[in-house]
Amino acid sequence: MPAASKGKEEKWKILYQTQKTFNKKCKIVIAMLVILIAALFVIEYKSQDSIFTYKEKTEQELIDKYETWEEELQERENALNGGNTNGTEDSGR
Repeated sequence: MPAASKGKEEKWKILYQTQKTFNKKCKIVIAMLVILIAALFVIEYKSQDSIFTYKEKTEQELIDKYETWEEELQERENALNGGNTNGTEDSGR
């Protein structure tokens, strides 16, 4: 074989090995990303709070908290006013 032919052959072998290594690394990265995405789906499925229902649930809990607070406040005001529900004093009529 001529020397130029051997040089080209070596060049192609090096390129082939480099591409083979690159492909192996790409497959590893792709496999890791697939595992990561699968793990995210599993976490989302097993979690009691979904990203879609979290805001709704939190908002409802907050509304319930303030409704309870308002009821307690109304009961206290009624107790202070002697049972007068409209918040004004009776003028003895």
